[in-house]
Amino acid sequence: MKKVSAEEIEKLFEFTKEHYVEYYDLQIELVDHLACAIEEKWEKDNTISFEKALKDVFAEFGIFGFSYLVNGRKRKLEYKYLNLIKKCYVEHLQKKEYLGLMILYMLIQFGLALFVPKNILLISTVLLYGILLAQFVRLKINYKKKQKEIGYKLILVDIIYKNYHFICFSSTIFNLLLQYYLMMNYNIVYINIILAITLPFIYLGIYIICYFLPNKTDKILDSFSPEYKLIKE
Repeated sequence: MKKVSAEEIEKLFEFTKEHYVEYYDLQIELVDHLACAIEEKWEKDNTISFEKALKDVFAEFGIFGFSYLVNGRKRKLEYKYLNLIKKCYVEHLQKKEYLGLMILYMLIQFGLALFVPKNILLISTVLLYGILLAQFVRLKINYKKKQKEIGYKLILVDIIYKNYHFICFSSTIFNLLLQYYLMMNYNIVYINIILAITLPFIYLGIYIICYFLPNKTDKILDSFSPEYKLIKE
């Protein structure tokens, strides 16, 4: 049976790039699919040219081309990674050292809220936004380093290092809380008590999403993406 040659495989990679598939792991998956589909067509009629067979196979993807497959694959990995975040969060809450640090933070903020409520609210605000900004910058720098190390753009690496949803969510909730306090003119002590309870959980989320899991990128890639093993080889 007629087989797709190495030169034609390279053409398939170029074809996926031309059709806006920027992630190398998805390119590998698509090239394998396209090559198999082309060979199936050749099995039925080996007089068909490579270009004609490729055109026919691509037409089967419909008017949106590869976009549906790319978006579906990304959503699937995002959902899987979200479950990993949840699992890590629960596991960290069950560790005595993390739980102890969170309780200690709560007690310190409780105490300061009673004696210097305005100062501690200002400090909490500056500290949270400072940490969020620092982690945002840190993720962007480490993302570039990881991209350079791997040599290819991978969809899962983007999900791990560009997972800014929690950072945006944390800053938005905190900002809304402060705005609500200013509008309603609530007792500042109550606001500090709420912050003392919620901030440790936010900080734990920041630690897991921005530090703990990105440091385990290779392990996550091996577990989530079989294509990564081929890339390393």
